[in-house]
Amino acid sequence: MTEMVEQVARAICKADGLDPDADWRDVGRVKLDIAIKDGEEQRWRTYVRKAHAALAAMRKPTEGMTVAGGEAIGPYLMASKDGRTGEVTPGLVQGGIHTTWQAMIDAAMAEKPA
Repeated sequence: MTEMVEQVARAICKADGLDPDADWRDVGRVKLDIAIKDGEEQRWRTYVRKAHAALAAMRKPTEGMTVAGGEAIGPYLMASKDGRTGEVTPGLVQGGIHTTWQAMIDAAMAEKPA
């Protein structure tokens, strides 16, 4: 499981008004999304399947996200190339990708539901 899947699973659990770190067995009646292994009692783990579904839905950006991403990455791409050698500075590109991803998600969250 990836760090992002865990982040999303924890967020969904919190959105349901539950403590992600509490033991899922203390919930009472909970529909489990996955089989829980020994030693994996945290409640957020019951949200892993939903987290995967949320990430899969975000995989294809909307037009607004694409525009926001292009606007965010532009300055980083211009600044990342050395004028003499044409070499790309990896740190600037990575910073640009981080900024771009956040801008794209912000744009998606700002879109009105259809």
